[in-house]
Amino acid sequence: EKPTQRLQEIQQKLDEIAQAEAAEEAKRQEFDAVMAEANGLFGQEDWEDAKAKYQEALGILPDEQEPKDKIDEIEQKLEELAEAEAEAEAKQQEYDDLMTEGQKLFDKEAWEDAKSKYEEASSVFPDEQAPKDKIAEIDQKLKELADAEAAAEAKQQEYDELMSAANDLFGQE
Repeated sequence: EKPTQRLQEIQQKLDEIAQAEAAEEAKRQEFDAVMAEANGLFGQEDWEDAKAKYQEALGILPDEQEPKDKIDEIEQKLEELAEAEAEAEAKQQEYDDLMTEGQKLFDKEAWEDAKSKYEEASSVFPDEQAPKDKIAEIDQKLKELADAEAAAEAKQQEYDELMSAANDLFGQE
């Protein structure tokens, strides 16, 4: 009976080892499946969902290094994205402020100052058409003013010449 009991104990240990190996293999397969899904999301730059999947994978096999590394990489990318978004918002705010200042100066007919603000706005976002249109409009207004001024000067000169000639005629009498 002793050898039979000993054989049963050995068999029980072998069964426990087989069950543990099967459980470990099942965990490994589940881990691999979750990692494949996480890597797919990572490849699509779906950072938040990928991070959640890597965390899920760590829950299955906590000692694995790859999901830890991927989570660190994702956190770095998320930080970079947040910084880039903050920079973009600041740039947009600067542009909006310059356009608003330009419009206020435009409304006051402070053409040169308004043009300067629109030129600054255009340098912030070179592909934006709005400041270029305003600059063209201001250039047109400045040309019209210069033309009007030149015409006024020509009329003044003509007037002065006529007055001088008239004075000469009166002086001859």
